[in-house]
Amino acid sequence: MVASIAVFYYTDFYMAVKLDPNVNWSYLYPGIGFIFISVFIGMFCVIWCHYIKGVSDYEHLYPAAVPLATISFLAGMICCCAALWPIWGWLTIPILLTLFMGMMFATTILPI
Repeated sequence: MVASIAVFYYTDFYMAVKLDPNVNWSYLYPGIGFIFISVFIGMFCVIWCHYIKGVSDYEHLYPAAVPLATISFLAGMICCCAALWPIWGWLTIPILLTLFMGMMFATTILPI
């Protein structure tokens, strides 16, 4: 999580994405959409199925949930890498992976 914060701060990620004219928005919007779909499927499985419904074996109820979340996340990462490649070049992949892992770790410490 510290590495993710450091990457976000030292790369000026927010300002670079917001202000840099080299960002390919036609790839970034679908990439964010695919990642949102993946996160939504994860929230559905964890919050709705596990906590609200009390079903711990959601793989049998929704067998397509995990493969669909995986495919949508991979498509989102590919689109986001293509959109941000003109800014950081080959460093785009480690930057995005570090930010995603920091986000995933931060969600584990949220009190739900």
